[in-house]
Amino acid sequence: MPRGAATGAYSLPGLGVAPPLLCRGRGTVPTSNPGAVAVAGEIRVGPYLVLTDRLYTESDEWIKIEDGVATVGITDYAQRKLRDIVGVELPEVGQRVRRGEAVAAIESVKAAADVYAPVSGEIVEVNERLLDEPELLNKDPYGEGWIFRVRMEDPGEAQGLLSPEQYAERIKREEGL
Repeated sequence: MPRGAATGAYSLPGLGVAPPLLCRGRGTVPTSNPGAVAVAGEIRVGPYLVLTDRLYTESDEWIKIEDGVATVGITDYAQRKLRDIVGVELPEVGQRVRRGEAVAAIESVKAAADVYAPVSGEIVEVNERLLDEPELLNKDPYGEGWIFRVRMEDPGEAQGLLSPEQYAERIKREEGL
């Protein structure tokens, strides 16, 4: 099974299958994932946050697709494991990437980690702000800490990614929660 592939059906809106968990309104909502609590737009697994409006990889990247362009970053789980992030190497705009290819790197006081392309395509934008403020990856991994945007070659590649519930379950297993 390729990196990031998951069992079970999941698709983005417009590609066929609805997400398994849609959080609307306020307060907690039921989830089929014991040990996880879903709150409008998010799932909490212990101290870790998983947003329900995006997909995830086995290597801890998130992807949010809008109009054929995928914004990519690292998850809350990844940034907490890396701890204090001190540097980022970004891909080049115009670079063609293939799913599963290491395209960026993150350095922390604890370790270094590659960031992999969740889908194939062309890099159309990078978050240059991270060069001067790498700590944005710790402070706001799902917002201002995005890393790059890629124009997708094949939207069907997203079907092999993890749903929010599948990713929450993965964290639960890894952390023994």
